[in-house]
Amino acid sequence: MSAMYETVRVVEEAPKTAVVEERGWVSLYRLISTVVRTIVTQVIVRLMSPDGTVEVSRYVLPTRYVEREAVRSVATVFVGVKRPQVQTQPSPVPPAPEGKGAGVSVR
Repeated sequence: MSAMYETVRVVEEAPKTAVVEERGWVSLYRLISTVVRTIVTQVIVRLMSPDGTVEVSRYVLPTRYVEREAVRSVATVFVGVKRPQVQTQPSPVPPAPEGKGAGVSVR
């Protein structure tokens, strides 16, 4: 008798927040919000038999109204980011080494 097996892969996700730091300041930013609206464009009215199994009559009413509205997400977009100017000073040139071959020979 041989035993059979199967491999089942289960994926589990763990949320994590990553922080990225940069130097600077924001002079302009936008708040973008997504509004989700459910709009009813037609209503179908069905007249059913007393036991609810047979459709006796049907008519369609064209309409337009907001059934539900919700804000899904708000995102912040930084538009005017000012970064500080990094000032670098030129490195000093090291003096030439003194000794043999360093100077100019005069005859």
